[in-house]
Amino acid sequence: MNLRRTPWAGIAVATVVVAAVAVAGCITTGPEGPRLDHVELEGVAVEAEGVRLSMASATLEKDGTGTGEAVTGTRSSRAPLEIDAPRTNWDLKARSAVFEGGVTAKRGEFTLRCDTLTVTFAKGGKTDAVDLATAEGNVTISRDQRTATGERAELHGETGEVVLTGHPTLVEGSNRLTGEVVRLFLDDERISCEKCHLVIDGSAIGPRTQ
Repeated sequence: MNLRRTPWAGIAVATVVVAAVAVAGCITTGPEGPRLDHVELEGVAVEAEGVRLSMASATLEKDGTGTGEAVTGTRSSRAPLEIDAPRTNWDLKARSAVFEGGVTAKRGEFTLRCDTLTVTFAKGGKTDAVDLATAEGNVTISRDQRTATGERAELHGETGEVVLTGHPTLVEGSNRLTGEVVRLFLDDERISCEKCHLVIDGSAIGPRTQ
């Protein structure tokens, strides 16, 4: 993506981060107090949802729209899913594969280990996209200092959500979370739990020693 002049506001519905070398603006005063109506920026970088735009200069209006000069952009891709297993069987017609014998699957900072992993690929559209990956037997999912275990886990390729069932347990340090269903989200720092029970280490409660 390399454009001379392009609108850039609205490239994402989530958080947009804007950085600039120089900023100039026009402030007006109304019934609701001072308001920034027009902003001019030089040496601009805009980041939102995996998209990064760089501009020599840009303007930002009070309604949230903006225009950039000499714009270049890049889009970062999600981390790939890498699977290692002693053996695998493929059903090309059903677009599925079964990995057996002790499986390790990695995606970014997440590592999943299990006895058997069944991967189903999406039909139509992007033909190599993973629709669903189902892990069974001695399931362990780890990321940084957190480890989750259960009997079964489903990784939904489109959303990056992992649904862990079968006495799921999430451990971080000396803290332990158990429940009926634990959901992990691969692309952000979110966890949800149904019918949860949380045990917090006693040292986290009460006066702290200096």
